[in-house]
Amino acid sequence: MQTYGFAGSFNGGLAVVGLAGKFGVIDKNFDLVLDFTYEYIRMFHNGLAVVGRANKFGMIDTDFNLVVDFLYDYIGHYEYGLIPVMKEDKWGYINSEGIVVIDFQFDNVWTVGGGHLGRHGYTFSEGFANVLIGTRWGFIDTNGNLVIPAVFDDARPFDGGVAAVRQNGLWGFVNTMGEMTVAPQFDSVSSRINNMISVWNQRERTLYYFNIDESIIVRPNL
Repeated sequence: MQTYGFAGSFNGGLAVVGLAGKFGVIDKNFDLVLDFTYEYIRMFHNGLAVVGRANKFGMIDTDFNLVVDFLYDYIGHYEYGLIPVMKEDKWGYINSEGIVVIDFQFDNVWTVGGGHLGRHGYTFSEGFANVLIGTRWGFIDTNGNLVIPAVFDDARPFDGGVAAVRQNGLWGFVNTMGEMTVAPQFDSVSSRINNMISVWNQRERTLYYFNIDESIIVRPNL
C-alpha cells in the first residue's frame, strides 16, 4: 500500500492525500483517482472542492473537472448556491459556475463556526451573511442587498432568528428585521445550547441566559 505524507479523513468515499508537497484524491479502495496535481485541496462540499496552485485558488467538481479557474486569493465554502471569494483584498460571491453574482465590495466575511474569515470562510446562515464594510459589520441577503446596515463593531451569524451584535464594546441581539431585541449590555456571548445563549455582565459579575424562543433574558437560579 502506498504511504503518503498526508492523509485526510474520508468524506463521501473520497479522501485527500499528499506526497512531496502535492495533493491528490483516493477512493475508498485506496486507489488514486486524482493524481498529485495541486498544491492544496479542500475536500468536497456540496459537490465542489477548492484547489490551489501557485497561491491562487479555483474549484473542481466530483468528476475532477476545473469549474472555477485559478483567479482568487481565497475561496470559502459553498452554501445557498453562493461561494465567498477574495480577490485583491475584497470579498464578493460567485455561483457554482464561477460567475460573479455579488460584486467585490466587502472587506471581510464571517466563517460559521470559526470566527471572522481568516482562511475558512463560510457563506450564509439562515439566509444572511455577515460582511465587513470599512470597520463596521452588517448583514446581506442572498441577493447581495445590505438588509441590516453595517453599524456594528462585531457581529455573529444568525441562529434561531437572532444574531449577537456588539456596539461600543457591549453585546446585544438583533432580529432578521434589524431590530434590537436586546440592547447591548453584555461583555461576552457564548455559543447556543438548545434554545439558550449564555451572556456575561462583567459589571454585575453575573451570568445570564438569552432565551431565543421568547427573546428574553433569564437570570439562572443561584
